[in-house]
Amino acid sequence: MAKAGEVPDPDAAELRQYAADRALARIVSVLVTYRETGVVTRGGPVTNPRVTGATPADAPTEVTVADCGDSTNWTKHKKATGELIEDDPRGRRSITAVVKSFDGSWKVVSFDVGDIGSC
Repeated sequence: MAKAGEVPDPDAAELRQYAADRALARIVSVLVTYRETGVVTRGGPVTNPRVTGATPADAPTEVTVADCGDSTNWTKHKKATGELIEDDPRGRRSITAVVKSFDGSWKVVSFDVGDIGSC
């Protein structure tokens, strides 16, 4: 999403390589809004995800992942001028995601992002 947000490009092929279902729809919706309102992103989040669950345990097809993502250096800007959008809360927040196997590749299918300071 960080890379696609630089344009912004809701049709970026990489989005579909790594996301599906509700996660993909949510990301595409945000990027469409960015495109319509003239917003781009710069930088990217810092993540350190860890697996917190897998089902079935013997041959997982679904994995739960948790992180405390840091968006401090992932900023939003006005596309036309490059001006930083000040009303853009950034910082550390809890993230949980569900990742599923699709024909040999893993894709995020849903995620929840907590408020700034939630981790």
